Amino acid sequence: MKRVKTIDEIYGEVKDYDLVLTNDVALSTALNGRIDSPRIGDFAYTPRNLAVKLAASLLDEPLHGDLGIISAVREETGYDLKFVHSEIERIRDIRRHTAEVEKHLYSKSSREVYRSYRALPTLEKVMEMFRPEESPFFSGKRVAVVDVRYFDDLDKHFIPLDFESVSIYRGDESYDIPVIHEIGNNRQIAENIVDLIRPEDASNTAIVLNVSSSMADAVRSALYRRKLPFKNDLAVRDLSQIRDYLQFVSLSLDYDTVRVRHVREIFSNYGGNLDEGKDVFLLSKMVSLFDPGREPENIRLAGLMRNVRDITYRELADSIVDPDRRPQVTMLLEELGLSDERITSKRLGEISYVVNNIADLRHNEQIPESEKKGVLLVDCHNSAFVDRSFVIYGDGRGLVHRHRGQEIRGQDRGGQQEHAQVRDPPTAGNLQDIRSELDNRRQGGHTLPDVQPHTGVRQDGRGVRRLRIELHGGQDLR
Repeated sequence: MKRVKTIDEIYGEVKDYDLVLTNDVALSTALNGRIDSPRIGDFAYTPRNLAVKLAASLLDEPLHGDLGIISAVREETGYDLKFVHSEIERIRDIRRHTAEVEKHLYSKSSREVYRSYRALPTLEKVMEMFRPEESPFFSGKRVAVVDVRYFDDLDKHFIPLDFESVSIYRGDESYDIPVIHEIGNNRQIAENIVDLIRPEDASNTAIVLNVSSSMADAVRSALYRRKLPFKNDLAVRDLSQIRDYLQFVSLSLDYDTVRVRHVREIFSNYGGNLDEGKDVFLLSKMVSLFDPGREPENIRLAGLMRNVRDITYRELADSIVDPDRRPQVTMLLEELGLSDERITSKRLGEISYVVNNIADLRHNEQIPESEKKGVLLVDCHNSAFVDRSFVIYGDGRGLVHRHRGQEIRGQDRGGQQEHAQVRDPPTAGNLQDIRSELDNRRQGGHTLPDVQPHTGVRQDGRGVRRLRIELHGGQDLR
C-alpha cells in the first residue's frame, strides 16, 4: 500500500488555486475548513456537489429525489417498486463506468426502466450534460484536481481542459499495517473502543466502521452507556413514530392471529395498557373481556386493528399518532402518495422497503443538540479521509475496506509518527497500556493520536474479530 499525504499537505498544494475538484466529500469539507485567506464561498467541491449547485442553469425543472424518480418510473412502466429501485441502482452503477448503459442491459424490462429514467431530471443527467468550458462558473478559474484516477466517468465531465493534477500519495513511499488486534465479540470491541475515549476528547475522536453493521449498534450503545456525546445522522427509518406506526399496521393486518404479548409494547406506545397475565391469549378473543371503564384505549386500539383494511393510511395516523409527532408520519405518506389509499399488505411492504432502502426521504425532526457534536462515526464505505485527531478503526464483520478498487486511504493532520501499539491480543492490561499512553500525552502537553493512511479489520478462519487501534502524534489539544 502507498502512504497518503495528510489533509494539511494536500491543502498546502492546492490553496493558491481558485477551484479544487475531488471525488471525496470528506476531503472537500476538510479543505474548505482550512481556508486561510479571504474567499467568497467554498473552493473545494466534488463533481456531484457542483452538479447540484449548477443544475438550475442546465435544466428547466428541479432535480428529482430518489423517491420521485422511482415513483415516476414505476408509474410509467407499471413495474414493481422494488424492481424499479434495483434496476435504477444498477443503471447508476453502469453509468459510473460507461455512457453506453443500454448495451449492458439484457432484458426488455431493464431497457424500459432505463428509457423512462433517462427522461427525468436526475443528477446523472446534469453531470452528463455539463461542459466546464461552457460554464461561467469555471470561467477564468485556475483549477486543481485531486487524483483524477479515482474519478468515475460522470465525475470526469467536470474536469476542464486546463487543470493541475495533485496526487494524494507521497510518491512511492509505502505503508504497512504492523498489528491487528484480536478481540472476542462486538460488545468487547465496542467497550474497549469507548474506554479509550474521554469526554473532553470526544470532538477530536472518530470511529471508522460499517455503520449498518451490528458492530455499529454495539458502539452506539457503548457510547450511550458511557454518556459520551457523538454525532448522529437521523434518517426517516430512525424515527420512533415511523417505526411504531408501521409496526401497528403490520400487527393490525395479522389481527386474527396476534397474541396479547405481540401488541403489548405498541399498545403502550399509543396509550393502552394490557395486563401481563393475558399474554398467551389471542387479542381478537380478549377484546370482549376488556373493561370499557378501565380500558377504553385498549378497546379503541383493538377496534382500529380489527377494521384496519377499511380505513386509509392517513385516517389511521390521525387516530393513533400524537399530534406533535404526526407530521413525520403524514409527510412520509404524502411523499409516497398513499395518504388516501386503503391499507393493504402490499402497500405496507412497499412503505417498509422505501423507509429502509431510500436514504433521501424528507423529515423535519430535529437532531438533539447532544448528537450534533462529539465522537464522529465514520462510514467506511463513504469516507477515505478522516479529519479527526484520534481515529479508531473497528468492525466485527471481517471487513477489509476498499475504495474504488484501492485500499482505503485514511488520513488526518500531519505529525511525526509515534506508534503506541499492543503487541499481543488485547487483554485488559494491554488496553490499559494504551490508556496510559493517552493519559501521559495529555498530562505532558503532548498531542492526541493522528490517523495514518490505512488500517483494516480482517477475520481469520476461526471467525475471530480483530480490531486495529493506531495512536500517532497529531494536533495539540492543550
